[in-house]
Amino acid sequence: MKDNVPAWPEVVMGIGFGLGFLVLLTIVLVVSIRAFTQTKQASAALARDDAYRRLAEQYDAHLTRAATAERDMRDELAFIRSRVEAVETLLRSVD
Repeated sequence: MKDNVPAWPEVVMGIGFGLGFLVLLTIVLVVSIRAFTQTKQASAALARDDAYRRLAEQYDAHLTRAATAERDMRDELAFIRSRVEAVETLLRSVD
């Protein structure tokens, strides 16, 4: 019967090897999951930054168009004022 019974040092070494393998596997999984989540967070941050950059570019384009429209309105208003002053001068000279 002694032939079927394993020696205790072999059992302890087998259990130690199995537990060591499980610990190593756990560490590898934790590191992999952390790397994956950090990659996803970095990707989301890049997408957010890209969206913010596009929004800033759109704002700049709208601001430029608004400034151009304001300048055109001022020019047109100045032209209308000069025409109104000319009409007022003409009407005063008729009186």
